[in-house]
Amino acid sequence: MKQRISEDFLHFIWKFRLFKNNKLFTTDNQMLEIISCGLQNTHSGPDFFNARIKLDNTVWAGNIEIHVCSSDWNLHNHSKDEAYNNVILHVVYEHNDEIILKNGIKIPTLELKSLIHPNILEKYYTLLQSKKWIPCSGQISTIPFLQTQNWLSRLAIERLENKTNNVLELVKKLNNDWNEAFYILLAKHFGMKVNAEPFEMLALSLPQKNISKHKNNLLQIEALLFGQAGLLEGGKSASEYKHTLKKEYLHLKKKYDLHSLPQGIWKFARIRPNCFPTLKLAQFAALCHTSSHLFSKIIKETDASKLQKLFNVSTSEFWKKHYTFEKQSERNTGSLGASSVQIIFINTVIPFLFAYGRHNNNRDLEEKAMTWLEEIKPEKNSIIKKWMNEGINPESAVTTQALIQLKNEYCNNFKCINCGFGLALLK
Repeated sequence: MKQRISEDFLHFIWKFRLFKNNKLFTTDNQMLEIISCGLQNTHSGPDFFNARIKLDNTVWAGNIEIHVCSSDWNLHNHSKDEAYNNVILHVVYEHNDEIILKNGIKIPTLELKSLIHPNILEKYYTLLQSKKWIPCSGQISTIPFLQTQNWLSRLAIERLENKTNNVLELVKKLNNDWNEAFYILLAKHFGMKVNAEPFEMLALSLPQKNISKHKNNLLQIEALLFGQAGLLEGGKSASEYKHTLKKEYLHLKKKYDLHSLPQGIWKFARIRPNCFPTLKLAQFAALCHTSSHLFSKIIKETDASKLQKLFNVSTSEFWKKHYTFEKQSERNTGSLGASSVQIIFINTVIPFLFAYGRHNNNRDLEEKAMTWLEEIKPEKNSIIKKWMNEGINPESAVTTQALIQLKNEYCNNFKCINCGFGLALLK
């Protein structure tokens, strides 16, 4: 063997009967006929439920357990678990031990080692040992179009479901305060990928209610955000603007008993100046200043384009000409760009809307979230560019979200057996 066979691979082989199926015998030489492979179980207990087999002249109904080696049965302590008492067949890649239940019955075993077609094994090893950016690079064009589209549709829903679960978990932690949860998630995605965690930490340390009390004063909102971020400490800037912010923050810090974050958590290296956290904080401050009851508007609005206009904020004058307190810009940097609005919609607005609909059993809100995702143009990033080189041309953010899910959750972890593309190539 080039490397150890995985149980997932054996599940795949069993589920689709990708082994020599005629004249089967168990390891103790009983004639075996597989009438039904059963239904795959993704939870605890035997791997396949409600299977039917025929041993010699007797038909058996029950469960199937699959292992790489027979001895794995004891390694996994199945003999002590009553859930495995109804196993009628032990399917293994290599038989190296007899398994006896407490009642003295020996479980019939089918060894697959000599039954799996060498071509399938070779394809499997090739995928797992691939050094390409995705294991199946160069092969996707051979998969039927309809099969590709069906798999990508499933992935898009899977990614949205994952984000929905994260939203619901956050809301639960905040005692079902949806507005506060939206504020925290919105802040997180203002930080983009590089500074998402510091932005989330900032929002958690600075409750929305504190900002709301100063909604009509942009300078005070900026003071709260920059001060709480720890970005008013040190530095060589002698600008009157920074001194004013610091003075305001010291007053507000005492008023609300705030504790600022360490300045070192913010990342500036190897990112474009228009994505610097200082500029993103200024843009976030502008949004907090201009938008009222934003989450309520998301629930009520039917036109995504109208809602997107609420995010087209412009910063205070200082940040229209600066990237940091010390670094000036040669062009106007104050507006939140279209790509940033797109990211916020995809990662905050739509998942939150979908989650709120799911929580309240409101199918209309769930469908509205999906419609908005379909209306957003495809994302542009390095991952999507590589997928396009593989022959996949996304028409909307639904497909790009699916492709990101595929790369991050499946390709990066070599989950080819669980992937629609991998299954198509292995069969």
